[in-house]
Amino acid sequence: MTWWVVFIILETLPYAATRRFVPAEHRQKYIQHSKGALAFWLANLFAHGIWITAAVQDIVAPSVPPPIALRIVGALLMAGGYALAIAARRVNPFAIPTVMKPDCVITVGVYAYLDHPMYAGLGLVACGTFFLLGQFWALIPTLAYLSLLSHRIQIEDKILSQ
Repeated sequence: MTWWVVFIILETLPYAATRRFVPAEHRQKYIQHSKGALAFWLANLFAHGIWITAAVQDIVAPSVPPPIALRIVGALLMAGGYALAIAARRVNPFAIPTVMKPDCVITVGVYAYLDHPMYAGLGLVACGTFFLLGQFWALIPTLAYLSLLSHRIQIEDKILSQ
């Protein structure tokens, strides 16, 4: 039960951090482009599928509990992943759920070090959620989510290379 409390805290804090650190116009643009975006809904389905699958398995047929160190690594991956995604959204007004050609390419902030820091951060969150909650069947939505992020990266790379 303790790990579920840690998970809930780690899922809640990024909302407050986003409001504090991501400019309002970036958040509004994201909300505007979320409506009707299939990739947005699929990503949410897979991302939430990780913890929902873990919750169902935890109730019905729990896995053997993973070592505490692995759960701590999961919590750290979640926290670091959210921090990376928030840092990316802070400097990138094009961080939206629909893939479209941007007006310019962002090369400041975390984009100076990574090509896709938001996707990297969200991937870390997904892996961290899996390790933190420690239920084997949650691997399926985790891999589906990571595959979707990988596909989105390929699409964006094609658009950015043009």
